[in-house]
Parts: sequence; structure tokens; C-alpha cells
Amino acid sequence: MSDDTQEPQEPQRPAQGPVTIKLAKPITVVDGIALDRPITQIVISPLKGKHLRTYDERRPAMQMQLDLAGLLTGQDRAVINELESYDLADVLAAVNLFFMALRRRPTGSSSSDE
Repeated sequence: MSDDTQEPQEPQRPAQGPVTIKLAKPITVVDGIALDRPITQIVISPLKGKHLRTYDERRPAMQMQLDLAGLLTGQDRAVINELESYDLADVLAAVNLFFMALRRRPTGSSSSDE
């Protein structure tokens, strides 16, 4: 019996540049429409202040994370909705790395408070 599970793609440090997630199951259909080319990977751009403008503390955290995943990847909500749970876990883990990066100042940066 073969084990088809794969190890999660968990980067260990805060993200500072784009992160690419190779999908375990490519997306071939969105909203019932077959895509011309399957989506085989998701590229997540760095988090910026403009991405947080949609934040509303009354919205459920998962909805905000899914919306951020769509904003940072440039993918429609329908594509994010089609991610399998294991691919979604990898995408959300990468999005969360950018939140970790918010707490760290890049090397060589200074603060006006110092």
C-alpha cells in the first residue's frame, strides 16, 4: 500500500520576497468552467499595507485570510475556493509568513525612534 501523502511546505522564516507554492492538485475547473491551462502553482507577493485596508475586526479571521490569499496571489476568489485543503494550508502558511515579517525590520533598516 503506497502512501500518497506529502510533507507540508512549511518555510521556517518570515517571508521577504515572493513565495511560490507548487500545488499538489492542479486546478483545472473554476466555477464549473474548464480552464485553458491548469493552475499548477500559486505565487504569493509580499504583504503591504494596502492589502490590510479590507481588514474588519468583525469579519471572521478565516475569511480575511482567504481574501488576503486572493489579493497576494492575484487569483480570483473562485480559484482560492477550489484549492484542496492541503494546498490551501500551504498557501495560508505562506501568507502568515508575511505577517511574521511585519514584526522584523530588514537588515540595515533604521527607525526614527532609535
